[in-house]
Amino acid sequence: MEKWKYKYKENNLQDLWLTGENFKGSDLDKVKNTENVKDANRVLTLTTSLKDFDNVSLETNFIEENTISKMYVVDGENFSKDKNGVWVDSYLAKNLGLKVGDEITLTYQKYDIKEKIIGLINTPDHVYSIKNESEIFPTHKDYGYVYLSINEFPKEYIYDQVKENISKSVGISVSDISNDMINQFIPNFNIEDYYIFNNILVDVDNLDKINDTKAKLENDIEAAIAVTDRNSSASYEAYNSEIEEGSTYSFVFTMLFLLIAILSVVTTMHRFVKKQRTQIGTLKALGFKNGKIIFHYVSYGMYISILASIIGVLVGNFVLGRFFLEQEMEFFEVPVYSTALVPAVYILALAVVVIISFVTYLSCRKVLKEQIQYDDNNPKLLNCYLYKENGEKEKYTVPTNAVVKGYEKLYRLQPNEIIRSMDVSVAEYENKYKSKPWICRVTDTFKSYSFENNLPSHFMKVFTGIEPRIIAETDFNLDLSGYKNEVMELFKRMDKEKNHSFVIGTGVKMLDGRTWHVYIIEDVDLADNTITVKEKRGNTPRKMNIETALNTFKFVVGYFNSDLGENIKKESQQ
Repeated sequence: MEKWKYKYKENNLQDLWLTGENFKGSDLDKVKNTENVKDANRVLTLTTSLKDFDNVSLETNFIEENTISKMYVVDGENFSKDKNGVWVDSYLAKNLGLKVGDEITLTYQKYDIKEKIIGLINTPDHVYSIKNESEIFPTHKDYGYVYLSINEFPKEYIYDQVKENISKSVGISVSDISNDMINQFIPNFNIEDYYIFNNILVDVDNLDKINDTKAKLENDIEAAIAVTDRNSSASYEAYNSEIEEGSTYSFVFTMLFLLIAILSVVTTMHRFVKKQRTQIGTLKALGFKNGKIIFHYVSYGMYISILASIIGVLVGNFVLGRFFLEQEMEFFEVPVYSTALVPAVYILALAVVVIISFVTYLSCRKVLKEQIQYDDNNPKLLNCYLYKENGEKEKYTVPTNAVVKGYEKLYRLQPNEIIRSMDVSVAEYENKYKSKPWICRVTDTFKSYSFENNLPSHFMKVFTGIEPRIIAETDFNLDLSGYKNEVMELFKRMDKEKNHSFVIGTGVKMLDGRTWHVYIIEDVDLADNTITVKEKRGNTPRKMNIETALNTFKFVVGYFNSDLGENIKKESQQ
C-alpha cells in the first residue's frame, strides 16, 4: 500500500480542486495564471447508470485532457481526447465481467451514451470509492467510475438545453426548434462553449504555499462554490488513515511479539548455559580459550536467532504480508502493490541476533568464572572447584600465595598463583578422600590449561567431571611400542582433527633429562611421520619421529574436542 503513495506523485494526484456549477474557459485560464499553480484541468462530472445492469451507478467524468490525476492503464489504450470510447474502473469491470472491447451503455436522464471499452484504469483520486455515506466499505460491484473524452458528451443534451433557453426567450415551442435553427437565434453557435464543467483539478508548484493558493482561488474565481485540498478528499483521507493505522498496529504487534520472542530465547539460553557449567569447566580445563568457549555457546543463540530472523523475514514478507495485503486490497483500488522489506526490518532482525547473542555471552562469561575464580570478598583467595566420584562439585578456597611443601623451587622458576592454588586444592582433596597421591600442574593463566601427573586421567576427571580417553596409563609397560596399532589409530585422528587436548607421559626412559614427566601433544603430522610435544614449563615445543615417540613415552591421555562436545550434548539432553 505504501508504494501507491509514490504513485500519487507519479500519477499527479490533484493538490486542489474547485467545485462549481459551470466553469468557463476564462475561469480555467484565470486558475492557470494564478501564482503557484502549475497546471489545471476541467472536468464535467455527473452520475449515470449502467444499462442492462441492475442498480449499478457510475461517476462519469468527461475530460479535455488528463495531465492531473492521470489514469493508470491496467489494460487497453492510453487516454486521448480524440479517441472514441470509454475508460472503465478496472475493479468494477472485474466484478461485472467487463473487458476491453465490450460495449456498454451509460444512461443519463433520457439520454443513452453507447461506448466501446477501450481501457481498464485506476486513478489516484479514486483509491477508496463508496457509493454514498451509507456504505462503510466499497464493494466494487454496484458503483465505480468511468472517463470519456468531452467530445463523447451527448450532443442532444446540449441541443435540448439550448432549445429550452431559446423557447423561454422567444416564446416558441421547443418542438418547433430544430438543431439547424439554433444558428439563427445564436450566431456563431459552438456546442463546445455550452459544455458545463463543474470541476477544475489543480496542480500546484509548492505545497507549502497551498493554503495561500487556495485562499486566492476562493477570492478570484467567482464560479467556484468550494475549493478543496487533497487532505479533505474522502479517498485520500481513507487511504492515508489506513496506512497510518497499519503502521501503528504493525509496530505495536511487532514489538510485542519481538519482546516475547527475545525473552523466551534469552531465558532458554540462560538456563541452557547455566546447566552447562560442568561442560564449560571441562572445556576450560582442557585448554580451550575463553573466546572459543564463549563463541561455542553464543553460537547456539546466534545461529537460532539468525535462522529465525531469516525465516521470519521471508515468511513475513512473502506469506503473511502478502495475505494481509490481499485482504486490504479488497477495499482499496490500488493496481500496483507489493510487500516491501524496509530497512527497519533488517535492523530489527539484526537487533534480535545481537541481543540474544549478547545475553548468551553474559551468561557464558559468568559461568566461565565459576570453575576457578577469585573470591569476591578477598581477591587474594582463589576458589577451585573439583568433582567427586558421584559428580558433585566441591569448592576449595586457597590463598593465591600458598606454597606446597617441596615445590618452592618450581614456584620460584614459574610463579603462578593458579598452580599454587590447584596444588593445595588437590592435596586437600586427596587427604579428604584418601585418593592415590598424584601431582598436577595447571599452567598459563585463565586462558589455557595443561596437566602433568603420574595419573593425568585422575586429575582430568576430578577437575572436569568427564572421563578422558586413556591408552596404557596404568599398564605395566616401559613404552608404547606394544600399543602401536591403538596409538596410530589415535594419531591418525589427531592428524585430521587438530582440535584435541591430549598429554603424553614418559616412563623410566629419559627425555631432556627427565623421567616420569608429562608433555602436551601439540601436533601430529603423518605425512612427515612426526609428532610435536610441548614442555609447558618452558613453553618449548619438541618435534620427534613417531617411532621415537612410541619408544619413549608410556601412556597417552586426553580428549578430542568433538567427542567432548558430544559428551556435553548427551549430558545436557539427559
